[in-house]
Amino acid sequence: MKIHPTRKGLGQLARAAGFLLLAGCLFLFFTYLFRNDSTNRKSALAFHEEEKDTIDLVFIGASSVYRYWDPIEAYKQAGITSYSYSFQQMSSGVLLTAVKDVMKAQSPNAVAVEIRSFLRDRSDQGFSLGVRNYLDSLPFDLDRLRGADYFRRVTDMSFADASAGYLDLMLYHSNYEALTSPSHWALADNRLGDEPVKFNYFKGYYLVSKQRFMEEPTDALTHDRTPLDPVAEKCYRDLVSWCSENDVPLVMVAAPFALRKEECEKINMMAAIAAEYGIPFLNTNFAYRQMGLDFDSDFYNRGHTNASGAVKFTDYMCRLFTSLFDLPDRRGEPQAASYEALIESHDDLQEKAMKIIADKVAQGPVDDSAQAAEGDADEQTMDEDDEGFGDAAGI
Repeated sequence: MKIHPTRKGLGQLARAAGFLLLAGCLFLFFTYLFRNDSTNRKSALAFHEEEKDTIDLVFIGASSVYRYWDPIEAYKQAGITSYSYSFQQMSSGVLLTAVKDVMKAQSPNAVAVEIRSFLRDRSDQGFSLGVRNYLDSLPFDLDRLRGADYFRRVTDMSFADASAGYLDLMLYHSNYEALTSPSHWALADNRLGDEPVKFNYFKGYYLVSKQRFMEEPTDALTHDRTPLDPVAEKCYRDLVSWCSENDVPLVMVAAPFALRKEECEKINMMAAIAAEYGIPFLNTNFAYRQMGLDFDSDFYNRGHTNASGAVKFTDYMCRLFTSLFDLPDRRGEPQAASYEALIESHDDLQEKAMKIIADKVAQGPVDDSAQAAEGDADEQTMDEDDEGFGDAAGI
């Protein structure tokens, strides 16, 4: 006997479906509205609003990318269309998710991943800032959930401890200030739209004019190796293995900084692991002279270059990247119009920053309490941006 649905039953089903749809829309709306409106989130959204298949090189990592790789400088010097897809304190446990995200959003001829995140173990911090700065910038979809689940599994977290990583609204549900914040409302559909990216004007690069006299770490350079933290090594091997198996045009990069011997030994271990998978590895800490880096003028703390150092790093890496990958010179091509449009403002700010840095160098070292405090902070936050993000408008 066939059972025919009644008009009343169909109506109830439609109302239930409508209620679930409304509940789902409200959940997404408040998830996006209550999330932070940070530079990290806006940087991710800005990248995803780039025109499809217009970026030939994506550089992924923490502040060791957005303070180093200058896409407008790279475009000027070599015609490379690139993006610094990088986030403050980015955890090693989300880098594989970021690579997958990049490959879905663009079809780059090269993907560079900076290795600074693998030098430290952050697994004991759970879904810390270095995880949320990236994952909570992504759309609430299956790929984001897979990324959160990968981090939970690789760090051996329980579902209870990881719950806020899956549902970030659990973290931000009390962020009632978002209800009256125009910046939050502008991001309520998780799109950048007309919301200005104050600190992310130059394709993810953060130009800075700060300067500090640093000691060149030549005594720390060694070819010895030391094991990585087990969690960091697992994340590292998963990343290079996945890229190797899926023909991702990957290169691993160690950006230059005032490293210590143990850090150099860990970087050497990463280079050896990359070789196992046939992935090129560029350790630029052995190329201070070739880059022309000056530790008196090109850094503002032991872990970050300023505008002067970024120019030298970018120009040097352009030569290496173009020797490894097919990176056409896009200067003057229609797909590079957004890069052309940024050159004038970029050069103006870069020139101002260079003058500020030169003036500081000419004044010589200042041994005061503020710099001493900054030095103490560097001991704890080598791979963090200890003064936050630079202001592209105010350098």
